[in-house]
Amino acid sequence: MSRYAAANFDRIQRKPWTFEAHTLELAKQVGDGPARKPPLESGPSRGQGHLGLVHGHYLCRHITVQEQYYLADCDTHEDYQTTPVEIGDELADILHRRICIADYYGVNLEEAHVQARRAEIRYTGGTPTF
Repeated sequence: MSRYAAANFDRIQRKPWTFEAHTLELAKQVGDGPARKPPLESGPSRGQGHLGLVHGHYLCRHITVQEQYYLADCDTHEDYQTTPVEIGDELADILHRRICIADYYGVNLEEAHVQARRAEIRYTGGTPTF
C-alpha cells in the first residue's frame, strides 16, 4: 500500500523522492506546527495537498493538544483542536515514510522490529518467546 502510494506520488511530483526527501518528510511529520484542520477538498489525507507540504498537522502538536498541555484558554482556539482520528492520520503518515526509507535501504522492517524487540528482552534479562 505504501509502495503503491509512493509510486503514484513519484509519478506526479516534480522529481521522485529520494531517501533524503522521505527522511525530511518524516521529521516534518513528527515535528511541531499548528493543529489547524485543512479543508477536505485540498487533497489526499485530509488536505495535505499533492506534495504533503500544505497541511499543518504534526504529531507532536496533536499530542500536546490532546493531552491538554497548553493553557486552558487554548481550548477554544481553532489552532488547538484535535481528535484521536487526526493523531492516527499522523501516525499513518509516519509509518508510510518509515516504509519508504526501509525500502531504500533494503531493510525488512518487520524483521528489524522483531529483532530489536528480541534484543531488548534479552538485554533486560528476559527470554524472547517470538
